[in-house]
Amino acid sequence: MLKIYTHTPSARFAYISKFLLETVLGIDFKHISHLSEFDPAQDQLLNYSNQRSSFNELYLAPHGLLSKTDIQNFDIEVKNDQSLPYFFSSHNSDWHFDIFSAAFYLLSRYEEYLPNQADAHGRFAAENSLAHRAGFLQQPLIDEWAFAFASELKKVFPTLAFRENHFQVACTIDIDQAFRTKGKSNGRFIKSILGSLLKADIKDLKNKIAVRRLQIDDPFDQYERLEKMHRKINWKAIYFILFAEKNTAQDINLEITQVDFLQRIKRLSHTADIGIHPSYQSNKNPEIMQSERFNLSQVIQKNINSSRQHYLKMQIPNTYYDLIKIGILHDYTMGYASQIGFRASTCRPFPFFDLQANQITFLTLHPFCLMDTTFHAYLKYTPEQTLAAAKQLLQSVQAVKGVFCTLWHNESMSGYQEWKGWENVYEDLMNSIYA
Repeated sequence: MLKIYTHTPSARFAYISKFLLETVLGIDFKHISHLSEFDPAQDQLLNYSNQRSSFNELYLAPHGLLSKTDIQNFDIEVKNDQSLPYFFSSHNSDWHFDIFSAAFYLLSRYEEYLPNQADAHGRFAAENSLAHRAGFLQQPLIDEWAFAFASELKKVFPTLAFRENHFQVACTIDIDQAFRTKGKSNGRFIKSILGSLLKADIKDLKNKIAVRRLQIDDPFDQYERLEKMHRKINWKAIYFILFAEKNTAQDINLEITQVDFLQRIKRLSHTADIGIHPSYQSNKNPEIMQSERFNLSQVIQKNINSSRQHYLKMQIPNTYYDLIKIGILHDYTMGYASQIGFRASTCRPFPFFDLQANQITFLTLHPFCLMDTTFHAYLKYTPEQTLAAAKQLLQSVQAVKGVFCTLWHNESMSGYQEWKGWENVYEDLMNSIYA
């Protein structure tokens, strides 16, 4: 067995060593605080301390971050003189940097606890992140570090056992607007008609009237197609439903008593998982969040344990505190609106580490690496550019046998108005996985 010796055990080190060695690499290991617990006849030694031992070992000198309990602002220099970018160099060690401290810094979202300039929605801006500034945002860098570190471990300990991980897909769909026209109250329908008239958009006007008369399907009603697509690749999707009790400028889904809306949610729950998409107005009010979650769970007659914030409106750690308070177990907000890539530098789920309390929580974070509106609204990519970039991210995840988590919307698959030409991008991406 691999024994990890450190003279300063901490919650931070326990957390990140478990993620790197067990979750990513599948290594069975045990922490020891005294070298007397190490048996050179049957154990391998990873020495994470300030001094080498006399045993055969892989020695790594600590940076110091993991033994601290406060939050400090570090002057980080990212170096590129190795095959992968890295920081927190570890001198006089058998490995060129402190992988545990560097991975902890990225995975815990340490930089998001520090003073920063938020965007218009109060979110930590992707452009302010170390990963974006240093150019590794589109790499699952922690996973890549772990695989490189595994190669070094195998050189030193040829008999060390690794459990193999398998590539997975997580198809997640946000339902901000279940239907574009169908199910709207008379007042909202008239208002939307007036909007089309003011824009002189006769085609849109005719579409709304035809949907209202049940002559054609609503363009946002893409659910049968989505379900057929997910069955084809044999992955169960998760739908995050915006279920706000009151409409606002940001929360524009149907009324939560609307019959067509409720029937659609019930049908989806038979073949997919349902999560809550906490409304914009609930972001700093866990009572509203809990009410929305309860109301949605009543519709599907199942407990709801998963969430993703509407507009990805998340502030670490406060949003996570609210989710923990209402009993959410899984959150899928870990990603950026304005940039594609890996916000936490991993493509694997991981537990939220509360830096303020310095402890691991029961909330599991599921990072996504791409979103349709990022490509369309922020990056201004064409559908062809989007598919190419998405496939590159897919290949990066496959290389480290991670989870390819995507965020899509039913409306982008409609090919309607601003989404013209985008109707097949998601399907082409899903089909490419098993091409």
